[in-house]
Amino acid sequence: MPNDTDNSNSLAKLRVMVIEDDVELLELIETLLADMGVTQIVKANDGASALKIYDQKDHSFDLIICDWQMPKKSGLDVLRELKTREPDIQFVMLTSKTDNEDVAEAIDLGADMYIKKPITRDSFKSQINFFLLNKRINT
Repeated sequence: MPNDTDNSNSLAKLRVMVIEDDVELLELIETLLADMGVTQIVKANDGASALKIYDQKDHSFDLIICDWQMPKKSGLDVLRELKTREPDIQFVMLTSKTDNEDVAEAIDLGADMYIKKPITRDSFKSQINFFLLNKRINT
């Protein structure tokens, strides 16, 4: 059974892009990921910037955590574009939207997980850990 050290070592290798227009929340997510052992974190504060960064970074992100409602390009736009380019990319949608139709739309476009705002430290960490463990088991 993996221990915390195994998990930290595997998370240290994980390349994550966080896309969020709320600067305080962006910093919080970065801090939480770092607390979990993630060392390779790239941040963007809107969808258009994220796509530019993605194009410059050799498509090697393991996980995208993206807000839904942002200026310039929405999270759905980013999801749609990235899944077209790289269908297997892991994508977590972060939003305050809770309508079943919205959730279904994100899932239909390829979102792998949906985290509801507002986030708390513990719930975010446990949801991301569960998601990553589930992906590791199923691959």
